[in-house]
Amino acid sequence: TFRSLAAPDPESTTFQITASDISPYGFSAEVTPSETTTYYTVKFMPTEEFKTLDFDQLTADINAGFDEMFATSQMFDPNTTVAQVLSTYYYKGVFLADASGLTPETACSGFVAALSVETGHVVKIHKFENITTTGKLGNINPSVELIGYWSGDDEAGQIFGQPDATRGKAITVVKYSGFDGARKLSAVMWWGEMTDVDQYPDASLWSQLKASWLEIDQSQPYSFYVVNWEEPQTAFVYAEDNDGNPGTFGRLSTLATAENKGDIQDLIDLVEQINATSKSS
Repeated sequence: TFRSLAAPDPESTTFQITASDISPYGFSAEVTPSETTTYYTVKFMPTEEFKTLDFDQLTADINAGFDEMFATSQMFDPNTTVAQVLSTYYYKGVFLADASGLTPETACSGFVAALSVETGHVVKIHKFENITTTGKLGNINPSVELIGYWSGDDEAGQIFGQPDATRGKAITVVKYSGFDGARKLSAVMWWGEMTDVDQYPDASLWSQLKASWLEIDQSQPYSFYVVNWEEPQTAFVYAEDNDGNPGTFGRLSTLATAENKGDIQDLIDLVEQINATSKSS
């Protein structure tokens, strides 16, 4: 007779953590378990905080968190199993975690809690002290200024050659400065009014914006954004120094309206001027 092998015991599963993509505000951490059937949860924090953790309390909190999710799931569907809740809310196999919202040059640690497939509770906590240290903050801090807003209907393809892309839209133009000595200049336009640094610190935005930055040609430090009318947006910019350390974000609140749109000839002149400068340099 053939018997399927029992799943390996979560208690005997070992874990490895490898840090990469380290910034002043966080890092990516690849969690690799020795057994792909073991469910787990993972968390990272400054080492100072890690040293004060009460692991008995932590275990109780993780267990209570599972019980709450299990109870909620059963309210919607009484047939929900522990395995279903584990597969919905927890990790198994290799997982790339994002440690974010940290401060520069901070030693970081973490833990992995392996969970029982029968109860969803913690069977073992694996501690990882000083996994990595977050990066340095650079000292090149560029700023961004508004050049103006224009109507895509007025532009009608005569500047950018894509009338369909600008029809019914606004064009927001910004310029960057204060990036002397930068190895790389990057910018993005993001939705919403996010210029309040206390409410939206760089550290909390770093992982959110990470995949969206576009590199800016430092000899033509402008961005032309096609945007919706009457939609608040924030222009961001940052620069890396020669060691690759990013400085603080420059920010500018933008809102294109029918009242503040400029004469399209001014935009045509600006683009011609930028193009002429780049040809002569």
